[in-house]
Amino acid sequence: AGYYTFMATANVAASPTVGIGEDFDSVSSVEEGGAGSRGKGRRDSVRQIATRFSRGLHDRGNRPFFAYLHFLPPHFPYDAPDDVKALFAGGDPDAYFHANPLLPEATQEYRAAPPPDDRTEWVNLYDANLRWGDQGVGAVHEMLEQEGLLEDTLFIVTSDHGEALGEHDYVWHENVPYDEALHIPLLVRFPGGALTTRIPALTQTVDVMPTILDLLGVTYPDSVQGKSLVPLLTGTSEKVRDYAYTQTWGPYYSRVVRDQRWLLLQYEDGPEAVYDLSTDPQEARPLAPGRVPQAAALKAALSQFRADQQRARAELAKSGKNVPAQEPSTRKLSDETRRQLEALGYLK
Repeated sequence: AGYYTFMATANVAASPTVGIGEDFDSVSSVEEGGAGSRGKGRRDSVRQIATRFSRGLHDRGNRPFFAYLHFLPPHFPYDAPDDVKALFAGGDPDAYFHANPLLPEATQEYRAAPPPDDRTEWVNLYDANLRWGDQGVGAVHEMLEQEGLLEDTLFIVTSDHGEALGEHDYVWHENVPYDEALHIPLLVRFPGGALTTRIPALTQTVDVMPTILDLLGVTYPDSVQGKSLVPLLTGTSEKVRDYAYTQTWGPYYSRVVRDQRWLLLQYEDGPEAVYDLSTDPQEARPLAPGRVPQAAALKAALSQFRADQQRARAELAKSGKNVPAQEPSTRKLSDETRRQLEALGYLK
C-alpha cells in the first residue's frame, strides 16, 4: 500500500531469525550483549530501539510508515538502570495472592528457579523493569511529537504476554495458563486522541493486524483469522468475539477458552476446570465442568477453534507455502540464537 515498513527488536523470539519481519523494508535487531543476557548491553537495548526508530523515521523519506518496535523489558531477566531500580527499591507492591494450580506437576520444573526468599524485592525489580520499558515507549511518543507526526499516527501499545510471579506456583510466563500471563494490555491512540475510554470486550493479539489495515482502508484476505476491532473503537458494536483462546506447549500441554464470564482450562490427557471470572477473577476456585452448564458451550467453542486451526494449516500446506512451525524448537536455529531463546525461557 506504499508504506515504508521497518522494525527494531531486542527479542530474538520476535525477529527475522524466527521468520518475523522478513518482508520489511528495514530490520534492526538489537542483540548487543545478547537478547536475554544481563549487563550493560541489555540495559542499553531500550535506548537502542528508540534510536533506531528515530533513524527509521528519517530513512522513510516522505513515505507513510509502519513501524514495529519490540522492547525486551519487562521480560525476564529483570534489569534496569540503577536510577530506575532506585524508584522501586524497598517499596511495598500491590497485595500478592496465591491460588493452587490445577495441575501442580506442571509447575515442578519452575520451582528450582526463583521466586527468591525476598519475593517483595523481586516484584520491585519487575516493576522497575516495567518502568524502564515504559520509558522507551515514552521516548517513541516524544520523537513523534518532535517530528510533528504524532497527530498523523496511529499509536498502538501491547504485549506478547504477562508474567507469573508465583500466583499459581508458576514463575516467568512459559506454559502459564492463567490470567497473570494471558491478560495483556492493548492501548490504541488515534491521531488527535483526546477521547479516553476503556472497552470491556474480548480481543486477541491476532486482531491488531486487521484492525490497522481496516483503519487505513487497506484490503486483506478473508483467510485472516483476526477480527477487526474497528466496530469496538467506533462504538458501533459491544463485541467482535464471543470467545478468546490460547494454548501452551511443553510437557504439560494446556488449552484455555473463555467468554466474558466463564473460562475453561484443559490439560492434555489431564484435569480440566471451569472458573467463574465474575466472582473468582484470580482463578482460585476451580469448578468441575460437569456442574457448570456453560461448560458445554466452552468445550464446543474450543473444539471448533481447533478444527478451524487444523483446516487453516492444511489449506496453507496445499497452497505450497511454508507452514509455520508449531513450536520454536522445531526451526533450525544457530547455536547463538538457541542460547538467547533459552535465556529468555522459550527453549529448554
